[in-house]
Amino acid sequence: MLAEVVDKLAGRIEGLKGTPTVVRLDHVFSAFAGDVVGRICWEDKEEFLDDPDFAPEWYVETDEDQIQMVKEHISEARQAKEEHDRKGTQMDVKASVFRYIMSSDMPESERSDERLVHEGQVFFAGGTATTARTLTFISYYILSRPDVLARLQEELKDTMSAYPERVPSWAELERLPYLQALIKEGLR
Repeated sequence: MLAEVVDKLAGRIEGLKGTPTVVRLDHVFSAFAGDVVGRICWEDKEEFLDDPDFAPEWYVETDEDQIQMVKEHISEARQAKEEHDRKGTQMDVKASVFRYIMSSDMPESERSDERLVHEGQVFFAGGTATTARTLTFISYYILSRPDVLARLQEELKDTMSAYPERVPSWAELERLPYLQALIKEGLR
């Protein structure tokens, strides 16, 4: 799932290469993080990355808008669980966090709409804003330092040589010391 969203992000950025379009990385990474978190939490393919401007308005929605969005997704997960129970079939709990919660042995009192809405807001806001800001800062510092960019490109050259036909594994990327140092410094 993550590789699919990363490929979409890479395609969008590649498609803008050579155009006069100014791209705000905070919008790009907010759209990216929103798509990832949306798929994890409620198997939604909101596809903020498909928006021509990377959906800059979505992450400044009001709390009421976010609450409504989360309520809709929780209601869908609850209805899916009830439908599977009626049919006597198993729900695909790997599809989303909320489908998993609905199918878990968690006490019903812990699965109230109010509680799950709060959890959904935490997942969505925490998972998108922090991720987007971190990626934006890391990108800025890499792009603003030609020496850092050149060293990273050199380290990635072999690992990424067959991309996009072959996507490197997490293990391969974790073995790249400079990339790991940049990520850790960005998270610090």
